[in-house]
Amino acid sequence: MRFSWRAGAGFAFGAVLLFAVAPFALSDFRLSLLAKYLCLAMVAVGIGLAWGRGGLLTLGQGVFFGLGGYAMAMHMKLADAGPGQMPDFMQLYGQLDSLPWWWRPFANPAFALPATVLLPMLVAFLLGSLVFRRRVRGAYFAILSQALAAAMAILLIGQQGTTGGTNGLTDFQGFFGYDLDDPVNQRMVYFIVAGVLLLLLAIARQLMRSRYGSCSWRCGTARSGCASSGTTRPTSSSSRT
Repeated sequence: MRFSWRAGAGFAFGAVLLFAVAPFALSDFRLSLLAKYLCLAMVAVGIGLAWGRGGLLTLGQGVFFGLGGYAMAMHMKLADAGPGQMPDFMQLYGQLDSLPWWWRPFANPAFALPATVLLPMLVAFLLGSLVFRRRVRGAYFAILSQALAAAMAILLIGQQGTTGGTNGLTDFQGFFGYDLDDPVNQRMVYFIVAGVLLLLLAIARQLMRSRYGSCSWRCGTARSGCASSGTTRPTSSSSRT
């Protein structure tokens, strides 16, 4: 336990040091690229909890990450367009005469910011309730999660006029009033991304050390471990025969 604590502290110190040095060692382009990689690392944290700890191979983790990203991107596109205006890509495609009703709440940052977290949580809760209630696990869970990702991709591409299609939502000019073309503001966004990633890593580590994390690990490795921890592991009809 003592070695584990020192290893964790050393990793945290090294990560913070690297994140702090990166803006002074990298060009603006490579720093922006690193910020994108750190965003994808947030997806890896979720996969690590589900697969590495719970034994559930999820191939659709990007769906929930993408929902949160779209919520923030929608607000940024509306802020760039101005009050009452449609985003540039909607005007380019020419398929709409007015802004869709489900876009309008995202013009308010007080709605958009919580939605980046609550919207993926709500979708994950609804899907998880259906999936785990039917005791889907193993390869079937992986296939189902991959089908979810494919369905989401088809939906976004099919609704090109409101979602941006294969290009998605791009070419953001500002971030809550800050010009994203300014290198100083780009560094600010980088530090925000790095800070959020470190926070998620700390939450994940604390979660794994909790009783919930212990139960998840036992359920992902052996049914007997679930029983000893007071947790019942779902079983399929084939495993009972």
